[in-house]
Amino acid sequence: MNNKRTHILECAMKLFAEKGFHHTTIQEIADKSGVSKGSVYIYFRSKNDLILSIVEHNFSMIQEQMEAWNQTGLPAREKMMRKLNVYLGILQSRKEFFIMLIREQGMNLNQDLKRIFRDFQVQTHTWLGTSLEEIYGESIRPYRWDMTIIFEGMLHSLLRMWVFGRSEKDISVFSTYLLERLDDLAKGLLDRNATPLIDEKTYPHSFRDFCSNNGLPWKEVRQLLDQMETKINEEPSERLQEYLHTLEILRKELDKTEPDPLLFQGMLANLKGVKALDPIRQKVATLLNIQLI
Repeated sequence: MNNKRTHILECAMKLFAEKGFHHTTIQEIADKSGVSKGSVYIYFRSKNDLILSIVEHNFSMIQEQMEAWNQTGLPAREKMMRKLNVYLGILQSRKEFFIMLIREQGMNLNQDLKRIFRDFQVQTHTWLGTSLEEIYGESIRPYRWDMTIIFEGMLHSLLRMWVFGRSEKDISVFSTYLLERLDDLAKGLLDRNATPLIDEKTYPHSFRDFCSNNGLPWKEVRQLLDQMETKINEEPSERLQEYLHTLEILRKELDKTEPDPLLFQGMLANLKGVKALDPIRQKVATLLNIQLI
């Protein structure tokens, strides 16, 4: 990465952490970087472009260093420990980045930034889930998502305490503590034969709906499809299986990272034969900004 561009990124990140994204101006970033305002615009089109580049740069750094440990022949538990040390180590050395993320949690994310957050979280959840099965075996698979979400909550809570409480504890102390709590959690779930709160079907839907890449209200669309199925079953028809198959196709489309509204436009036309569905079809069309055909 260009040295001047990197320098501007670092200065902007510190200002965003200190003052907040919306209260920092391009002129202030230029002044702190020791360059002209025009020079900032040579490398970045806007403040949004700046924060996008900051997040992308730091997430890529974390992913690359953690991925390096996948190429080793270390036991699963040791590999997990090393990855945690990398994750915590980068955030320790780049506290401004973590503070910036916390400060801007409520900001209105543009689609590119939302995509980066989504992809990073998917990758993080994937390596956590894989690591859990490698450490505790296949018996832990039903609890993979429960443990991933709980672990993520513990990790981020400890990070907040660490960053803002100025803890002097060594990184390995935190990593060891987190792994031991995972041991406790795994043992408790398995001993109790607990019913998982989040399963393989629930997690992908809720996560994808929350992080939808194109900003459309897919969660509401999914609920409307459920209403359609109820109506179809209430009015028996010779085309019952055809209608249900249409809904199944639409649900499979919802399982994609970026569902296609135009496919919905075509498939909704197949449901014109059920009068009771007309108001619901119109709601879906309105949500997706498409015309019924």
